[in-house]
Amino acid sequence: MVFYVVVCWVMLGHVAGQQVVRSEKYDSDVPTLSPKEDKTSALTFELQDADDLCFYEQFVTGGKYVFEYQVLKGGKLDVDVLITSPRGKHVYEGKKQKSDKTVFDTGNGIFSFCFSNRFSAFTHKIVYFSLRSQNIASLAARAGRLRRPTVMTSVEASMEQINQDLQETLEYQTAYRLRELSGRSFAEDMSLSVLSWSVICAVLIFITGVGQVIILKTFFTHTHTSQKQTSSM
Repeated sequence: MVFYVVVCWVMLGHVAGQQVVRSEKYDSDVPTLSPKEDKTSALTFELQDADDLCFYEQFVTGGKYVFEYQVLKGGKLDVDVLITSPRGKHVYEGKKQKSDKTVFDTGNGIFSFCFSNRFSAFTHKIVYFSLRSQNIASLAARAGRLRRPTVMTSVEASMEQINQDLQETLEYQTAYRLRELSGRSFAEDMSLSVLSWSVICAVLIFITGVGQVIILKTFFTHTHTSQKQTSSM
């Protein structure tokens, strides 16, 4: 039991130390990803209205990667997404999507991940996206050791199972946090709308009440003046 707790602690520390990559313009300093490294690039950014924003990633080896994105806040929660290969081929294209996930094959070259908000002239968007390898690297691969073609012991099998479970747990936690953030944003916007409408209604009620008092007062004042003129004649 103590052994499992220690392994979980080490793995969680490794997951927490994963690097977040952001690049608005490609240069030679952009970190590279490969299936052996099994790193995850994730970012939450703000996309201005009527604007485009592109990110670039250089792959040095082939493999299947998972690209996932979600619009957290802004307008109708939609965005245009385009993934382009080094040869200029459109690997993925989404029009006014709220969220989606796609798996694509990589090779040696630079892939671009572009987000567009051109169709929105007033509202900006808060967008989250992640890029990770579909295959979960083994602990031996992470340590830089080649796995021998032998049957794993029970301890090694248990550690590999813990590794996979931790990766799945990380994905579930990310999904729950995104859902919580989207729900909180919706609740805050709804609260602000209710507060604004309540203030407007209160002002209208006050103006209506004052107007009614002024109108009724003019009626009685006009009658009193007419009675004085009649008595003087």
